[in-house]
Amino acid sequence: MFHFIGRINLSSNVYLDELCPVSSRNPRRLCVILVAMEGSDDRYIDSYRQFIMERKTRLNADKITLSYIYANRQTEWLKPFLERRTGNAENHARDILVLWRYEHVKARFVWLKGAWKESGSDTALDSVFSELLRNSLKLDEMAAVGNLKDEYSPSWWTKMSRAIIRMLETLWFHATKEETLPVLSVFGTLLCIFLAYYALNYMTRVEPKEKRRFSPANSNEWHPDDPNTTDKQALHTDGKKDPSQKTKKALSVMEPLMHELRAESYFGMVRLLKPGCRSVILLVDEENRQPLLEQFARNIYPLRNNKTFSFGYLMVEKNLPWFRKLLEHTLPLGEEEKAETNMASSSGKTASMYERLKAINPRQTIGTVLVLCGWKLYFSIYHPMHTTPNKKHFLGFEDDGEEASDYMTSENDDDDDTSTSVRRSFKGVSVQNVLNGFGNWLDRLLEGSIRRYYIPEWPDNLKSDVDMSEKPKSVKKTLNAGRGQVPQYVDGTKAIFNFEVLRPSDVSNGMPESRDAYESIEDTRKGYPHGYGRPMELIFGKKFQLAIFETLLRSMLVDEISQFDVETSELHAYPLVSKKLRDLAHSREHKDDDCKHHSNHMCAASMVDGTGYAVLDELMKKPTPLRFIFHLLQVQNPQEYEAEGWQLSAEDKLKSVDTLKQQGNQLVMEKNYLPAIEKYREALTRLDTLILREKPGDPEWEALDQKNIALYLNLSQCYLSTGNYYEAIGTSDEALSRDGTNEKALYRRARAYIETWDFDKARNDLNALVKAHPTSTNLVEASLAEIQKKEAEGNSTTKNIYRSMFKGDSGPLVERIRFAVTCSSNMNRSMEAHFFLEKRGINIRSFGTGNQVKLPGREANTPNCYEFGTSYEHIYQDLIQKDKDYYTENGLLNMIDRNRRIKEAPQKLQETKEEFDVIIALEERVYDQVLDMFLSREQTKIIPVHIINVDIEDNHEEATVGAWLVRELCERLEKSEDLDNDIDDVLAEFEGKNPKRNILHTVQFY
Repeated sequence: MFHFIGRINLSSNVYLDELCPVSSRNPRRLCVILVAMEGSDDRYIDSYRQFIMERKTRLNADKITLSYIYANRQTEWLKPFLERRTGNAENHARDILVLWRYEHVKARFVWLKGAWKESGSDTALDSVFSELLRNSLKLDEMAAVGNLKDEYSPSWWTKMSRAIIRMLETLWFHATKEETLPVLSVFGTLLCIFLAYYALNYMTRVEPKEKRRFSPANSNEWHPDDPNTTDKQALHTDGKKDPSQKTKKALSVMEPLMHELRAESYFGMVRLLKPGCRSVILLVDEENRQPLLEQFARNIYPLRNNKTFSFGYLMVEKNLPWFRKLLEHTLPLGEEEKAETNMASSSGKTASMYERLKAINPRQTIGTVLVLCGWKLYFSIYHPMHTTPNKKHFLGFEDDGEEASDYMTSENDDDDDTSTSVRRSFKGVSVQNVLNGFGNWLDRLLEGSIRRYYIPEWPDNLKSDVDMSEKPKSVKKTLNAGRGQVPQYVDGTKAIFNFEVLRPSDVSNGMPESRDAYESIEDTRKGYPHGYGRPMELIFGKKFQLAIFETLLRSMLVDEISQFDVETSELHAYPLVSKKLRDLAHSREHKDDDCKHHSNHMCAASMVDGTGYAVLDELMKKPTPLRFIFHLLQVQNPQEYEAEGWQLSAEDKLKSVDTLKQQGNQLVMEKNYLPAIEKYREALTRLDTLILREKPGDPEWEALDQKNIALYLNLSQCYLSTGNYYEAIGTSDEALSRDGTNEKALYRRARAYIETWDFDKARNDLNALVKAHPTSTNLVEASLAEIQKKEAEGNSTTKNIYRSMFKGDSGPLVERIRFAVTCSSNMNRSMEAHFFLEKRGINIRSFGTGNQVKLPGREANTPNCYEFGTSYEHIYQDLIQKDKDYYTENGLLNMIDRNRRIKEAPQKLQETKEEFDVIIALEERVYDQVLDMFLSREQTKIIPVHIINVDIEDNHEEATVGAWLVRELCERLEKSEDLDNDIDDVLAEFEGKNPKRNILHTVQFY
């Protein structure tokens, strides 16, 4: 066994089988393996070899084989053993693995931690051998034995060279002269052609001019900070590129797009973000602001043209309470109470997360990146010390003087993680390297695999840069006294008032007294664009974005007219609020006009282009104090008016659902069906907002979802009574999707099918009804008899009328447009659009066009593939079995849960027999597949179908934005009186509003 003494390294399966063979329990062959790193641990290996040479005779007799293995070369083989190792590694000692292979692929083992030191551990190791031979040291752990990587296998160049030589030898011995000469002739001809081309090109080539060299010190034509600097201009006189040029260029381009997050910019960068928009915020301090912004700019430079992202930074020294409040929202319920219990207990116990947040160290939060989604109330967080949710030691929770833990790791690839687990190497975090892993993290953010932390609301304690501590925030002057007493403005009180906003021309000497020194920039009594055309209504206690309005109104009487001079510190959100109110007034006044208007969304990066109103743009660039003139018209207590849904708390909203249902029931008893439908619809809307707060599948979610059944049943009865049969079918479908054997839903849907002459489906529902509820036999028999009577009549004119799809409650029957929306897999984009359009009552179907349904897997190259027709329920359960936590975190399970509540399974457009008037593809590749489908089939009916492409990226945020766009397009097409003639004008207008969407259109025929 010692003919391997010169090479006891486990470097391949051959050495493994020879040095560590499979053996039975008696006699048992043990393999003692030193785990080391190649190069850095040579001194340990040398002393280990010397130890083997000194004891080879005894070891041979005891059936113990000593060897070593390079951990950085055989990572995969060692991984099962390292996973069962506990404790920390020692810096001046190396671990030894004792192994017994009782099967070819299985082994029992034990770790000897720090058993071999640099100076040798002869006595300690001898005692271990004695324990092994006496079986007193048990091999308790088991692991699978994989295949070793052959460290001495030939390189790819050697293998390729040998293959070429063998091929040439084979040709030399087997090829004849008649076979060889034609081949050589062809290659010789090609060589002559290439040589002739090169010669002609060389003779006609013009000598290039001498390269002009630019010197940064002397040239006046360029500057290193110029974003338009080319690579040639960035060369020094020695011909080498300045390595800092890319960073400087990125900073010069991104600096205008990066805004400081503070009280003045809080609403624009967080609170007023529209769906699909997110803000990327870097935490900095005054000392390290510039180097961190340079690294940050270089990482976000590829996203400079992405209008869904805005960028900024937060001065953590001033706004640490805001960051702490944000993190407190992510703590589990009851954490604050746990903190009080811990404070009362002995000091030796571990402090709660809430206590540690109170003692957060701002220095260790530098370099943290927050990605805030203002619309959906969630954020994602990057920091090298933030890895998994169960590791809480990150973001400055450690003491200032305490060094970072050895277990501190960033989210790197598997090789880095394994190497760290082998050596537990320490790499300190500093300003220079804190953003090194941000680029990879940003890629994972765009993939949707980064965890999201949902919060109930955004903190509002950001500090302003304007110091108004020595000045009053507002100065009041009463112009006309009101009547009565000052009202009690409790939460929920509604104030109705007019106001006018005046901007002074000069405030160097304070606010002028003369009215001529002011410019009126807004007046609610005037129409758009100078006002809103109606009084404003404000609900107290609902966090209106201009908090100063509540303060001013609280000092006023009814019918009082007062002027208030308000300082700049209270008006940082005024331009953004005014823009939103003006846009609402514009849409209200011009809802029937075909006019265009600036509709820039509220992402901070896009606000570089302005609000669309010149006076508001000036106020954003140069804030000034303003004078407000208020006229309080009316004050209503919460009991004096009917609260709208957005005003209600979750508890009150749940109570209002029952109230609306009872009001609808009363209206039905009075046969006022149309008002009853409005009540039921409002109740469903409020119930949907409550359901969105819960996690699908939880008991709370199930309880709320069951309340939908009664509302949908009542709606179906109302639609039957008003002759709106297709709406009755749709509402019955919703009830049956939650309770498949509901007696009322089955019967009402059958009645609707009878009225629309769809007798086959009516019979199916009636059969299902009598099977689930035998007591309804008489009712079913009467309906079946009615079906037979209608079939006997055979009135074809009546059939054609009732088979038509109609719209409206009392209007004439009209043919509705049949829409289809399609993406590749019928999972994300098409189903999101299906969900939105179906809620709006549009006749919609959704499909996929790919070969298979593909969903992202754990690895990029191993997606989850399913055949079309596989139910969403099956896909949902399959992903839960594979990795529930992972697929919940990246949003796949929530997406599929939504899909299974819409329809049964993904459908393929190429396999459907349905015909549509409009097919909307959500990707150009899908658009081409739809065209290929029509071009490859025979056109027999010559029925036109419009095929439209609207490019939507395949991620959750873009799918939501795309669904809104598709809904807008479909509603415009439905309003058209002549689809074939008007569609070009509708698409031209739609493309004008969305210039960056790739809009394509063609007509095919069935």
